[in-house]
Amino acid sequence: MTLCEWCGLHPATEKHHCLIGRDKNNPELDDPHNIGDVCRKCHSQWIGTGGRLVKESWWKIKCEQYGEADMQEWYSGLSLKVKERYW
Repeated sequence: MTLCEWCGLHPATEKHHCLIGRDKNNPELDDPHNIGDVCRKCHSQWIGTGGRLVKESWWKIKCEQYGEADMQEWYSGLSLKVKERYW
């Protein structure tokens, strides 16, 4: 059983894209670096609200999972169109 990456308490039952937009099927956004396993409660109450604090927290969680250098490399490889929309 995988626990929620956000709270670490409940089973992860949903997927969350941190960076998402109108082009939901963009392969850049479907990368595992951008997707988190989360519980329904966190997805609806906290993460779904978006905002800079959520993105910063997501970044820290993913850096722990992949390493900061790997996350920087992934982010550097994103198209400018994707980056401009979120940070």
